[in-house]
Amino acid sequence: MMTNPMNSLKVKIKTHWLTFNNFIFLVLIDPYQGLRIHCWVLLRKGRRDMQENIFIEPSTGRMYSPSSSPYECVDAVFNNLNFWINMKPECEVKDLNFDEMDSSLSWEYVMLDTLVFAKSMFNLI
Repeated sequence: MMTNPMNSLKVKIKTHWLTFNNFIFLVLIDPYQGLRIHCWVLLRKGRRDMQENIFIEPSTGRMYSPSSSPYECVDAVFNNLNFWINMKPECEVKDLNFDEMDSSLSWEYVMLDTLVFAKSMFNLI
């Protein structure tokens, strides 16, 4: 007989009572706060006449500036050339500098620039 694996994933719902202006509210505490992983699009300023960095939420199409985004942290950023890891994950999104990812100590790149590598190793370019 097969058992449902979802039965073992029961989460205890935590609540908190809050009073405000003689009203009593029951507040549900999210047990997964800060543990969810979500992806969104970052358009960096400079290209396509972008005046500032913009986040685009793919599920709704809403746009946010980094200073007012609802996101809690940025773990990594990637494009067609590289993958950068945020070395200061405790830093708030509004305090991150996306303009100096190649030279900042706050970001660590993962892949070597293949064109520069090829040029230096093989004198091809």
